[in-house]
Amino acid sequence: MPAIRILPTLCSVLVLSACLSDTAKTPAADPPAQALPPAPDGQAFSSAEYDAWRRHHGLSEADFGTFEPAGEASLQWGPWNTDSTTAALHRSLFIWRHDSAYWIDLHSYSCILERKAGTLISLGCEPDTKIQWVRRSDSAAVALLYCGTVCMFETACWTDSATVELLGVTETAEATYIPTRWRIDLQRGRTWIAYAARSFTTRPDSYFELRLMQAGSQ
Repeated sequence: MPAIRILPTLCSVLVLSACLSDTAKTPAADPPAQALPPAPDGQAFSSAEYDAWRRHHGLSEADFGTFEPAGEASLQWGPWNTDSTTAALHRSLFIWRHDSAYWIDLHSYSCILERKAGTLISLGCEPDTKIQWVRRSDSAAVALLYCGTVCMFETACWTDSATVELLGVTETAEATYIPTRWRIDLQRGRTWIAYAARSFTTRPDSYFELRLMQAGSQ
């Protein structure tokens, strides 16, 4: 497919946490196995989420090309700076690993949620996004990826216990919108990116708004 030009002021966000220091340590090994109960209301380990996202945008698996390297960085655990109220509102939207020991937090950094009459609604999202990998045992977090307005993250899925795919849409310099997959190796701090061969001339309906917000309202 033709080369894709990402908006120049924001293209650097495709690397993993590029602002981390050179002395950052790689994530510690998983803590000893614990008998953790299933995480309530979260998205479970399954390819079903990827399939649902792909169908939402009218895509087939064949629409995606080869994953290309997009960045590498050391990752460091730190505090998950999310207050309890925000965490409670976003909990049903976390993407949990199959053993419930970790989750991916896509939106608590940027999106403001509110619950009205039992329904979870979005009051709006900031243009900048921080994707976080959170450890349940101590609520420590790793900032995996920062992005501005060119990236619209909609959902994610675990492909195995140490690999996550972020799913969303990228806006190009030509004002087209391309469904995008970001694959992140959590052990090595590497990310790859794959773009769909198809694009949209207008911003497509958000899978996050239409599907995940409905799941969070249940």
